[in-house]
Amino acid sequence: MEHHATPSPKVTAAVTYLLNQPDAAEFRKNHQALIDPASTPGRHSDDYTSADTFAINSARHRARELGESDPTALPALDNSHNEDVQSPTGRHRLK
Repeated sequence: MEHHATPSPKVTAAVTYLLNQPDAAEFRKNHQALIDPASTPGRHSDDYTSADTFAINSARHRARELGESDPTALPALDNSHNEDVQSPTGRHRLK
């Protein structure tokens, strides 16, 4: 069974922002090319580190070009009730 981890909130925000741009197809192609498939023994999942860094940097750059706020700047979590707040980590594959 293949396991897909949840991407970080910054990556999700960046990818969502970029997929809503006019050149989303070009971004998707470049993003996919940076995913390192798990082809070596002992590795169980694809490596999205380069692709995720590309997405975050591209979203920030595009927003700056358009005079928009950083789409990866997430609001602070309100944990005033001392709840157990978990931050999703990991990588994902765009479909």
